[in-house]
Amino acid sequence: FDGTWFDGEVSFEHPYYRVIYSDGDVSDLTALELRFLGDGVSPEAKISFHSGDLDGGWSEGTIVEPYRKKHGKLWVPKGHESQASPEHSWLVQFRDGVAAVALPAERKVEERTDNPPGSWMALSN
Repeated sequence: FDGTWFDGEVSFEHPYYRVIYSDGDVSDLTALELRFLGDGVSPEAKISFHSGDLDGGWSEGTIVEPYRKKHGKLWVPKGHESQASPEHSWLVQFRDGVAAVALPAERKVEERTDNPPGSWMALSN
C-alpha cells in the first residue's frame, strides 16, 4: 500500500481469501480482514470519525493498527454497544491523541450530514 490503493481480484482458497493486486502483490486474508479492506480500513488508512457534538463532532485520523486489549477501553457511542466488538475495532491517531474505536460496517457512512455519534467514513488516500 504505502498510501496507494490498488485494484485486485479475489478468490477463495480454503481457509483464506486470496487477493491478487494489480501491482502484483498477493495477500491471504480472513473474511473479516477482507471485509475491512473493502470498507477502506487498514493501517495507515485515513478516516473521519463522529464522536458526538459534545466531544468535538467529526475528527480525521489515521488508523494505526487493529485493537488489542493493551490499548485500553473502546470508545462506543451510547445505544450502539451491540455493534462494538474488539474484532471490529482499531487504534486511530487523531490530532489530539489516539483512541480505540469500533469501525463496524453498520456505522460506515458516505457523508457527514445528519449521522449519529459512532458513524465513520473512509477518506481517499
